[in-house]
Amino acid sequence: MEPRESSRAAPFLAGVFTAGIIGVVLVVALILEISPRIVRGRLFKGPDIELSAAFIDELTRVGALVANADNPTGAREHDTLLVQPDSRLGYTLRPGARIDAYMMPAGNALNLDPPVVYLPTGTELSPALASHLERESDRFYQYEVDARGQRRTLPLVRSDRKILMVGDSAMFGVGDEHTIASWLQLQLGDRAEGVNAGVGGYDGARAVAVARSLSDETRYDALVYVAHHNDFEREDHYSVSLAGEIVDAFSALAGRFEGGVVVATVPYMEYVSRGLFRQYGFRSGLIESSHELWRELPALVATAGFGYVDGVALVRSHVRRGGSVFAPLALYADHAHLSPRGNRLLAKQIHTRLSHGKE
Repeated sequence: MEPRESSRAAPFLAGVFTAGIIGVVLVVALILEISPRIVRGRLFKGPDIELSAAFIDELTRVGALVANADNPTGAREHDTLLVQPDSRLGYTLRPGARIDAYMMPAGNALNLDPPVVYLPTGTELSPALASHLERESDRFYQYEVDARGQRRTLPLVRSDRKILMVGDSAMFGVGDEHTIASWLQLQLGDRAEGVNAGVGGYDGARAVAVARSLSDETRYDALVYVAHHNDFEREDHYSVSLAGEIVDAFSALAGRFEGGVVVATVPYMEYVSRGLFRQYGFRSGLIESSHELWRELPALVATAGFGYVDGVALVRSHVRRGGSVFAPLALYADHAHLSPRGNRLLAKQIHTRLSHGKE
C-alpha cells in the first residue's frame, strides 16, 4: 500500500511544487514591473489627466495651459497666458495677467505633482467643460500679475520702504492671499511694502539677476531670497558648491539693502517626508546630497552675514508638535509648493529674521 500511495502522491506534490514555482515567478514579475515605475521617479508620473478630446480642443481654443500633463493644448514654451519672452531672463511675467487655476486629480493616484488647468480669468467655457472643472478639481485658486509685471500681494500696500522678495514658483505661490509675500505683508502692516518678484521656473542665478535689475531701478530696504530645493540641483545631485556660488552672488548685492538679506529655504516634500517615501521619492543619490546641502547651507549663509530661515527645521518642528509622520503633508499644496499654512509659518519666521536684522 505505501508504494502505491506514494506513487499517487508524487504527481500531486509535483503539481503543488510547480504551482508554487509559477506563483513565485508571477510575484517576481510583478515586482519587476512595479519597481521601475517607482525607482525611476515615476511615483509622480503616470497617466497625467483624464480629459476628453473635445475638452482638450476647447481648452486649446481658449488659450488654456495644462501644467504637469505633457502640454496637451500645445502651449508655446515661455510665451503663454502667464509669461512672455525676455531676452535677458528667458521669460518674465506678463503684466496684467489674471489666471484661474484648477488643480485636477491625476490618472495615477500616487502622483504628488498633479496636473493644473490654467485659464484667463473670465473665460467663457461650454457648460459641459465648466461643470467638469468645477466638479472634478481638487482645488480652485486665482492669481494676478500687476501692471509692473510682479505678483499681486495682499493686502495692497504702497510704501517708500520696500522689501524685495525673489525666487521661483515657491515664492510666486498659489492663490493671491496665501503667498509667502501676502502672509508677510499682513505682519508688516503699512510699515513696509512687500514686493513679490518670484517667477515659476527660475533658478538661483535668475533670482540674483532679478534682484540686481530691480535694485538698479528702485531702492529696497531689505531682500528676501526664497531658495527652493531644486535651485541647487546640478546634473544628478544637489550641489553645495552651487549653493555657495549663489550666496556669493547675492553677497555682491548685499550693500544695496540696508535692512539686510534673508535666505529662506523650501525643501521638497518627499525629502522632509522621507520616512513615508524612503527611496521612492528621489532618484538614487539625491537623499545623500540633500543631507549635505541642508547641513552646509546655514554656514554659507551665516558667513555672508545673512539671516537664515531653515525650511527643513520648520517642517521637523511641525512634525514633532503634530506627533504624526503625516504632519508634513499639511504644509504642502503639492510635492514642491507650500500650502497656505506652510507659507504662513515660513513668512512668520522671515518676519522675525527681518526684525532682528543681521546677526
